Amino acid sequence: MRPSEKYVLKPFQIDDHPNAELMVNRCADAIDNLLVKGLDQTMNHYNSQI
Repeated sequence: MRPSEKYVLKPFQIDDHPNAELMVNRCADAIDNLLVKGLDQTMNHYNSQI
């Protein structure tokens, strides 16, 4: 089993960049939602979407 820091902290592959940008934007939206609407509403909103 490889150490997690070798897996988690590796650079994104070039073909992963579009998905990585979407993930970062979604995370930023979730943080904004958390600060404005609170934990319960944010969890309900983001945990129900795939």
